[in-house]
Amino acid sequence: MEKPLISVIVAVYNTEPYLERCLRSLECQTYGNIEVLLVDDGSTDGSASICKAFCERDSRFVYVRQTNAGQSAARNNGLDHAQGAYVSCVDSDDYVDPDFLEYLYGGLIENGAQLAQCQSKHEGFPGISEAMEAGEIKCSICTGDEMITNILLSANGFKASFREVLVSADLLSSRRFLEGHIFEDLELLAVMAQGIRKAVSLPGRKYHYCYRKNNSSSRALRLRKDDLDAVVGSIRDHLRGSAPEHLPEVDARFISNALVLTRSAATSDAKLFRELRGEILACDYVACRHTKSERIMYAGLKYGRIAFLAASGSYEVFRKFRYRLTAAPSREL
Repeated sequence: MEKPLISVIVAVYNTEPYLERCLRSLECQTYGNIEVLLVDDGSTDGSASICKAFCERDSRFVYVRQTNAGQSAARNNGLDHAQGAYVSCVDSDDYVDPDFLEYLYGGLIENGAQLAQCQSKHEGFPGISEAMEAGEIKCSICTGDEMITNILLSANGFKASFREVLVSADLLSSRRFLEGHIFEDLELLAVMAQGIRKAVSLPGRKYHYCYRKNNSSSRALRLRKDDLDAVVGSIRDHLRGSAPEHLPEVDARFISNALVLTRSAATSDAKLFRELRGEILACDYVACRHTKSERIMYAGLKYGRIAFLAASGSYEVFRKFRYRLTAAPSREL
């Protein structure tokens, strides 16, 4: 009996140096019944030629061209074209293991779930080493209501990312990515979770998430702050009427993402730093919902910019030293 069709959506925009590696990793999937929707978001480099070459040699690849409108719009265009019973998204500058889809599909079927998420291997990320990813992650099964908590707090192996996900297409029949903003994965997963009976987080690291340097200019930070406000606001609006008990977790998620922006703003944009500081300190902060690094940064933030930078910097030094010790081979005395 043939396995169901899986639609893989790849939003493409000027990723020529990395695109062929991504598409080759999909071409050689051990799960064969797939369609790969290459949605070109108005690329101006050689990405279109690479996409078309794959389409010519493999009928499972489909090329869709659109005027530049952003990754969310490209993914939504892919969803409009998708024919599969299940849907997955892969970023065009990343790549996946050969058994990526087979592993996710097996996790879905074995656990009777509608959504499965695996783990990532981070490649080229500053400060992230193999030792940091060596910790054991267990398979975690949850209900849709529990998944809201897991997504917002990045708990029990779940993450606010659609990259490592395989999901039943039925859950996306009336839902789309929030267009025009980053953090769109967080919004869709948090909203979609209410329609899920069961979801599973799998321990295998089957997705290769590759680092690309972000623009840390003041304008870029402001845009990311505006995007965060829009996405968190959309989640709050959705949950306020249907699941208000999760609103403190929305605050926790805002604090987590805002602290990352605050670290950059602290050295480049004093006005944005003050704005972020005021909004973070005004949130409903519950220490148990944050990581150790976030608790340290939050404590420093209460005393101003210098204390915040000192707190975040000292924790980074401690974290790197700890993992260096963890990764070092043991010696007999």
